[in-house]
Amino acid sequence: MRVYRGFNGEPESIGIIIVTDSSARLAEISRYATIKSIYPLGFANIIIGAVSSQMALMHLAALPNVVEIMGDIQLEYPEIPEFAYNLGSQVGLTQFNATYIQGAWNASNEFNVNGSGVKIAVIDTGVDFGNPEVRQARDADGYPLSINLDGIGIGFATLEVNKSDIINETILPVAGETVYYFTPVGYYSYTFDYNLTISSAQYSASKSGLFRVGVFFYFDASIGSYIVPFLMIDTATEKVYDTVYFDLSSFYFEALNESGDPLGINNSTYYDHSFADEAPHVWGDPTGNSEVIARDFDGDGIPDISMGALAWCLDSYRSTGLGLIPGIGAVDNVTPPALLGVNDSWPVVALQWARDHNHGTNVAGTAAGMGKYTWYVPGLENNASKIPGMAPGASVIAANAWYFGDLMGAWFWVAGLQYNSTTKWYDYNASRHADICSNSWGISSFIAGSVAPGFYLEDILADLLSLPGYFNDSYPGMVFTIATGNGGFGYGTITKPAGSSLAISVGAVTLWYYWNYSRGMKLPQGTNQMIPWSNRGPTPIGEVKPDVVAIGAYAADSNSPNYPGTFAYWDGYVGFLGRGNMTTDLFGGTSQATPMVAGAAAVVIEALKKNGISYTPALVKAILMGTADDLGYDPFVQGAGRINVLKAVQLVFGMANKDKTGVTDSIMAYTVDSWNAILKLKNSTYLEDGEALVNNTDILFGSLYGGILEPGSSTTATVSVLTYMSGATVTVTPMHLELTDEIEFYYYSRFGEDVYFNITKLLEERGINTNDLWQADLLKAYVAIDGYDFAMNGMNPPYVYLVDWHDENGDGVYNHTEEMHRINADFRYGPVLLVTAGHVATTFTGTPTLVVRNPLYAAYGISYAFKVVLRLYKRASWSDLTVAAGATGTKFGLNEFNYSVTINVPGSAMPGAYEGVLKITVTNGTNSAEYYMPVSYAVAYKLATAGKLYTFSSTNMTQKVPYTLFQTYGALDWSWRWEAGDYRFYPLLVEDNNTKGLVIDVSWAGEYSQVDVIVIYNSSDVVVTSPIEYIGWGIFDYSTTTGDTEQVLFVPWQGPGLYTVVIHHTEADGMTLPEEITLKAVYLTEDPLNINWQTSVPASVFDQGVISGWMNGTV
Repeated sequence: MRVYRGFNGEPESIGIIIVTDSSARLAEISRYATIKSIYPLGFANIIIGAVSSQMALMHLAALPNVVEIMGDIQLEYPEIPEFAYNLGSQVGLTQFNATYIQGAWNASNEFNVNGSGVKIAVIDTGVDFGNPEVRQARDADGYPLSINLDGIGIGFATLEVNKSDIINETILPVAGETVYYFTPVGYYSYTFDYNLTISSAQYSASKSGLFRVGVFFYFDASIGSYIVPFLMIDTATEKVYDTVYFDLSSFYFEALNESGDPLGINNSTYYDHSFADEAPHVWGDPTGNSEVIARDFDGDGIPDISMGALAWCLDSYRSTGLGLIPGIGAVDNVTPPALLGVNDSWPVVALQWARDHNHGTNVAGTAAGMGKYTWYVPGLENNASKIPGMAPGASVIAANAWYFGDLMGAWFWVAGLQYNSTTKWYDYNASRHADICSNSWGISSFIAGSVAPGFYLEDILADLLSLPGYFNDSYPGMVFTIATGNGGFGYGTITKPAGSSLAISVGAVTLWYYWNYSRGMKLPQGTNQMIPWSNRGPTPIGEVKPDVVAIGAYAADSNSPNYPGTFAYWDGYVGFLGRGNMTTDLFGGTSQATPMVAGAAAVVIEALKKNGISYTPALVKAILMGTADDLGYDPFVQGAGRINVLKAVQLVFGMANKDKTGVTDSIMAYTVDSWNAILKLKNSTYLEDGEALVNNTDILFGSLYGGILEPGSSTTATVSVLTYMSGATVTVTPMHLELTDEIEFYYYSRFGEDVYFNITKLLEERGINTNDLWQADLLKAYVAIDGYDFAMNGMNPPYVYLVDWHDENGDGVYNHTEEMHRINADFRYGPVLLVTAGHVATTFTGTPTLVVRNPLYAAYGISYAFKVVLRLYKRASWSDLTVAAGATGTKFGLNEFNYSVTINVPGSAMPGAYEGVLKITVTNGTNSAEYYMPVSYAVAYKLATAGKLYTFSSTNMTQKVPYTLFQTYGALDWSWRWEAGDYRFYPLLVEDNNTKGLVIDVSWAGEYSQVDVIVIYNSSDVVVTSPIEYIGWGIFDYSTTTGDTEQVLFVPWQGPGLYTVVIHHTEADGMTLPEEITLKAVYLTEDPLNINWQTSVPASVFDQGVISGWMNGTV
């Protein structure tokens, strides 16, 4: 919860988010809360505020137009999964290889596009522009666009020094003087015990003869906190302070001294308390880029210490903020702070930097690193490499956001939208507008805000900000890229706001290229496989997520100069090094994959602009999806596939009849019917006085979503295929992955044994034709240990690898260092692990091998058993869909082929989500291209008879597909967050207005498994949950309403509509794999306390559960 503090850190109020309807009166709300900012959405108002007492909060909640009050919660920025560090330096190559593999490098060479002129906003922990690879975005007047949203980056020049008092025109007599500074916990005073010196040029530069001195409280997670003196001079107009100097050399000395000076480079001459040797910093310097507050001490062009850069600052952190101030300015005289000792005439500086994490700087470098400088990358030639981003020509807007309230301000700022209190709506500033907004963060709790993913406030806002014209007639919309999160391999794990329908939600694939550094791997390692921890779809309404995937496991990236790099750490260096080129970092996660896609979008946008093609965010998304490379996985895992920038740019140039024959071939496909199906579900959110505010019905989707349908029903959509190929033939074939073969067995390991399973032999020994392996589109291998021993006795899970074994010397003996070509790997702190490979025949050139390494029973040092489940899947015809050819024409300058696609829901369909693809092939005999268009829909099962018990389980399943409705696989990770585990969604339709409520019974087989249950109404509101006891780090305690393997909930009646039962598999038995789930549901038209229950558990237990649920709404 956010706490606002006053002088000396005293807490004064707590941050809240107030949701009101559109008719709420601000005057009433301001009686009980401080309003910091307001964001009308048309159908609701979002107010960022603070309250100072519980009584004020109660009065506020009682106001008639207040819909909801939430705490101003902190956003979650993913760490690189611990797995990456455990693998050591064998894990990847640099960002350059990622840009090459994903087509950005060739797109630049072939078409001369690299994102130039495109602005990418990075909403993150802050970006350190002291990293010289990252180009600052600027407005039309040349001012930086980056912003600090919480007001912490403010420095006050509280001390005035008259020219006449300066000793020998060089010594500022400040010893004994007191100044004030601001920290995250309040205002503090600082008394100088030394004087400061200036140069003769600085002495002569002041127009008024009055110098201003202050101290800045700098802190970051690497080097700690420091008091850094700064000097402000009015060089052009008297008392308008336009130039600032920071004592960076003394800061550098102190930081090295504190870290122990690992490289032995510190020098006492740095500690000079002087501005004379420092560079000037001015606000609005597009040529010199002097807003960057950093210094290069060794002359290699890479700064060795940094304080970030001058930036805009929206001071909302304190109880009474200062408003919006520029990088160099003065305190707002309109709303002076009511805080002790603060004078509203003080000049101020405002900074933005990589404050609590280097995460944002890594993100910015991944998206738009220029690749100009040489960075330390051991194992490569000269232990060095240049590290370009996906769009080295793009510029970056940094907006740090740590809380929900910051996020609202960040998104509207980078969208170029500003609330107009006169018109009560938004003005649009095109020169401040970001083309792309990259978000490598999320909220992992499914029940946060009591709203499901896709309908959460941030998900909805991402949709609205993607729409051209919604907030202003001139507003062009903004491309959103959002990380799905790192809590996989369970289905349904996407975090908020990655459930946004219009955003590009991003998953992660592998880049295992080798280094001969510490592990000495001899064979080149693999790429383009889904990393197990990448979060998966579907959303609770059955939408395909992620939309695309990109490299996120792993690549070396440039970093903030203050943060010790991963590779230096592997070399034994700890702490601040003082050498910026040695800060090269191992980066990964969907946090890395997301800016990869943001950079790809920037290149596509430049190509569109260069060819004079009008575009929308939806077109950019559809191009990236339609030109993605299929990896062989199901859509809920890979979306449309891995981005291919070269194919995307080829398509764009094809729109202008400038495609290059022989470079590559590409197509795209889209439908507008997906968005219309989504609007049917979301229109209750987008309504004001019964009027739909979102009327955009022509939004392009690169995936087909059929909506939530009933068994035996159907729906038809139009899918359009676009190609620049002349004389093309188009085929559209519905397909989905079906299980062809499955084996499972137990293995009893010896203590410390590394176990190697030749998959070909495993199949042969069981009489399975090995052709099934080589023809498989997807290979899955689960390895499970005993869940009880894991949870209760501290059993360590093994490392699991899927490798391509090349017996180089023909001795038949596995050599991990010399002969292993890694395809995929999993290590998690959980009892079930998964490794996968798509397109088996092209992925493996040797012997597919499953490796289980060091399965030590750490608690006892004895042998133990693990279970292996191996599955092969192949794409086959999907009978749920029928396709009919329609009219042809042109669209976006391309040939258009239209198809009528009908989803026919089987009458026997059970509740849940269904997935497949439309395999679209275009060829003209010379050129050809394919697109596997994701398709999904959800089935809502109607409970038609009151009092009737409806039962659903895996025994009703007729198709063996990857996303099994009533079988789950644990997928927990006790080193991660809330979303880890395995989810399923079961929509149930109840329309009887006489209903009093529903009883939901969920049971499972595994004695040591735990399944939590959540029920949401009309796909949005969380109505009731089982007892969910979240401990932290992805750990949920065992807690059931009845028995060890059953949850029983009473669901209070909300009205006719959809009641979606959500299960979250949070503890895994391990030996029971998969976990068999049974769902029972009944709706009641009489008081449940009067019913004579017949149950599978003692009646008293069941009755007590019903009574508790009936009275409290939550069991």
